[in-house]
Order: sequence, then C-alpha cells, then structure tokens
Amino acid sequence: MRPQFTWSDAWLLLAVAYASRVEGRGGKGGATLKDVIAAGDAIQHAIFTPAELRRGFAKLISAGYVQADGERFSLVGRASAEYERIERSAAAIEKQFEAIEAFLSSAPCTAGGANYEDPNWPYPALSDEVIEAACSAWHSEAERLIRKKGKKRKGT
Repeated sequence: MRPQFTWSDAWLLLAVAYASRVEGRGGKGGATLKDVIAAGDAIQHAIFTPAELRRGFAKLISAGYVQADGERFSLVGRASAEYERIERSAAAIEKQFEAIEAFLSSAPCTAGGANYEDPNWPYPALSDEVIEAACSAWHSEAERLIRKKGKKRKGT
C-alpha cells in the first residue's frame, strides 16, 4: 500500500533531516528519537504526538525515505537526495518545509486528527513509554540549555 502523506509526515521528514545533520548529534549514524523530537520542536515550536510519530515513521520507512537502524533514524534514497537539493536552494525553514510537503504531495491534515492511530500504519517499536522517555530527555536538555543561556546573559 502506497502511503498518503500528510502535513505532519512532512514535518517529521524535515525533523529527521535536521536532526541527522546537527553537529555532534545524528551525523552519518542518524539521529535518536530525542533529537528528532527536538528538531521538530525547533521547526514548529510543538511536540509530535505519539500517533504522529508512529504513523509518520511507518509511512516514511515504507516509502524508503527514512531508515531505522536500531534507535537511530536517517534519510535515505530519494528523500536524502531531495533534501540535499532543497537545503542548497531554500535557506528559510518555511521554504524547506513547503518543498518537503511538495516532495511528499502532502495532504493538509490527517483524517482523525493528530492523535489518530492509523491501523494501516502502525510502528510498534515506538511505544508510549519510548516516546515519553525521549520527550522527557528533550525537555531536560532544553531546560539545561535555557538555564545556561540565562547564566551567560547575567554574566555579560
């Protein structure tokens, strides 16, 4: 079955691309779920729902756009080549997001909403517990970074 991609799938694909390329994070070995969640937060100032992550990864992996290697995710195939082209031609994040949506021919939203668990696109490796642990790790890191930035401001 060929997936029908949605807006949140484009967001997830862009988050995997960003997280995989951040210095000291993903690199050639891919990005952790925490890093993908952090990149998604940076892109949309929001956190993926568990359903968005599960169905998004299931569809993107099935299409051959994302590879899961253990606990790491990376772009592969046409998606990797397309993102490299997009990255060279579109500097603004909004333009990159629009280009990813066009690449996926994304529909504007998911029938059933952000929390809809699509039985056609399950991804059992991402249990609620795994996702919650990754979100908690990202929140802890974000709090540490905010405190660090606050200390720098006071010291300058």
